[in-house]
Amino acid sequence: MIPILFGVLLLTFVVSHVVTPYPARAWAGPRASESTVQTIANRYHLNDPLPIQFYYYLSDLFRGDWGVSPSTGQPVLANILAFFPATIELTIVAFLLSVAVGIPLGVVSAVHRDQPVDHLLRLVSLSGIASPPFLVALLMQLILFYYLRIFPESGGRISPLISPPTHITGLFLVDSLLTGNLPAFVSSLQHILMPALALALVTFGLATRLTRASMLEVLRTDYVRTARAKGLNNRTVIYKHALRNALISTTTIMSSAFAFLLGGTVVIETIFSWPGIGRYAAQAVLNLDFPAIMGTTLVFALGVVLCNLVADTLYALLDPRIKLG
Repeated sequence: MIPILFGVLLLTFVVSHVVTPYPARAWAGPRASESTVQTIANRYHLNDPLPIQFYYYLSDLFRGDWGVSPSTGQPVLANILAFFPATIELTIVAFLLSVAVGIPLGVVSAVHRDQPVDHLLRLVSLSGIASPPFLVALLMQLILFYYLRIFPESGGRISPLISPPTHITGLFLVDSLLTGNLPAFVSSLQHILMPALALALVTFGLATRLTRASMLEVLRTDYVRTARAKGLNNRTVIYKHALRNALISTTTIMSSAFAFLLGGTVVIETIFSWPGIGRYAAQAVLNLDFPAIMGTTLVFALGVVLCNLVADTLYALLDPRIKLG
């Protein structure tokens, strides 16, 4: 994990510092005085060679100083902690929707192999995987909000007419349930469903195809044939014997897909004006806010690494033939 995170930080640091020839001028703005530009350059060691700048950045990072965002004037770590709960909540809801839709469709597709319903579900799942997230988000806004008026207008986590729930976890849905604030829960659910659906459509096809492939493999095993020969009904064979074993590989890979959803929030949050870390990262790139770019990159990289670690651990826990070591 440590070499991967170090490599990501190094690559992002180098790329972000060669995009513009003089970052201090970009941060200060075109109308800033030379003294202001020089102050910024001295504060972030921008006049030093790039390896020296990276050394200072790592030194500050290990001390808990992620830098100060020039665009917001606030510490990057404080901004990330403020925006991250919205992103986690959106990612969790999208993941649950993806699993709740993808796994049952994968089972149906495997049970009706090479039949019309199988071909239809495979086409739908492949379309979901191949669809660009920004296109899905724009189409959902056009259809579900503009034409059908099913969901409220995108933007924000809750209606401006309703007070946010008392802060406990930072997740509006959880906090509203813990405090018994039903209006806040309903409003939060209405506002999160459309961006969560747009994000889930990108990965539900992956869950469908993985479940189908695993189910087809399990349905050909000897213990499934034995269960059917003993006279068990088809529902029991599929859901009790076959599905439980087929979900081993699906569960581990979908754990990694959670990291993909976390990174996909950059596009979804920008389109839906969702106040999360993805939108914060997009604004940081547009403003050439290097401390914020480095901070959000570190968070996304850490999320990917941890999700892969969880996937490996789950595989060992679900399959007794695999040992952690």
